Amino acid sequence: MNDFNYAERVKKINPAISQDLIAKVRALRADGVEVIDFSDQGASPDVARQAAIQKINMSSGSSYSDTRGLSELRYEIARKMLIEQKIEVNPETEVLVTVGAKEAILSALLTLADHGDEVLVEDPGYLGFEPIIRLAGAKPIRVPLIKESGFRFPVEGLRHYITARTKVLLLCNPHNPGGYCLTKNELTEIGKIAKENGLTILVDEAYEHFVFDGRKHISLASLPGMESITITIQTMSKIFNMGGWRIGWAIGPTHLIKKMHLLHTHAITAPTTFSQSGAAAALSAGIAEGNQPIANIVERYEAQRDAMIEGLASIPGLSCHVPHGTFFVFPNISRFKAPPNGISDFLLKIGHVATVPGSAFGPNGSEHIRMVFKCDKATIQKGIARMADAFGKLEYQ
Repeated sequence: MNDFNYAERVKKINPAISQDLIAKVRALRADGVEVIDFSDQGASPDVARQAAIQKINMSSGSSYSDTRGLSELRYEIARKMLIEQKIEVNPETEVLVTVGAKEAILSALLTLADHGDEVLVEDPGYLGFEPIIRLAGAKPIRVPLIKESGFRFPVEGLRHYITARTKVLLLCNPHNPGGYCLTKNELTEIGKIAKENGLTILVDEAYEHFVFDGRKHISLASLPGMESITITIQTMSKIFNMGGWRIGWAIGPTHLIKKMHLLHTHAITAPTTFSQSGAAAALSAGIAEGNQPIANIVERYEAQRDAMIEGLASIPGLSCHVPHGTFFVFPNISRFKAPPNGISDFLLKIGHVATVPGSAFGPNGSEHIRMVFKCDKATIQKGIARMADAFGKLEYQ
């Protein structure tokens, strides 16, 4: 029966395509099929695991932490921001530790946007953004990124999408799935437009460390006057490979963090205490996935990116821009005649290679697929060979 009276907010939410893909990959692997998804990473750092074990063996490890987050973690976050971005953050009033970056984004949107308000979001953009916006009761307004420039944000056209109902601009920098990194000039102009129109900017910086070719990640809040309108969202999930630990945080003006904290306290109370201890230890040590320094990991990922781009370029009919950052490539598959269930399903079924259809990230990504390059070069080459064989069975123009 389908006549149950569900809330409207649930009716507007579709299942996550990425989670559906993960389920398909698990099912194939359970049947003994070797599936390449290019996602192998080093384990969470030992220092984090040891600190979490130590904490859980203490009586305080089984108790709620301060609802703002453990004091030692908030102070490590503030120290990190000062070292990496020269941003002075008050760990007592300007930091909120959350259950991953998603909870930080949801809490921010529930704080900032009322029913019917508009939130500008990139197209293509992280597939979780639009559902979170809708859960908050707001309306996502897609801002198409410029494909011809590697999915650059259209700063010069931003004003066109702003209306009297626009409250928030939600950015991902570095960008998932396109891999573009906003420059200082672009961030400055975006901030200027936001201030002129009374907007708050949420910046998801989940991939802040993954920047290549000599670039440096720039936080919007580090630019003059921007800290007053910016909420910075970060996480332990990516460079530290601690996604399952569910630790993220929001950094912003005291008055905004105070209101977010109010929502967070009633909905969540606090993230897992011993997970927070592990996060604090990893930040303090500067040791990330596979017990490696962050700089070493980024250098390796850049080499893996180059191997992935080189491999994709060898497949006739396929094209791919070079991402500035993240660990994603977003190749264009529009020249191929897609089978009924799409290119991604075809590659999984025929080549046993896992990709995500670009349409999951918005209409502007529909001619693409998203792939990661977290694994070693040998696995990348093996996966590319399988893709080449599969694509060879398709017609292309």
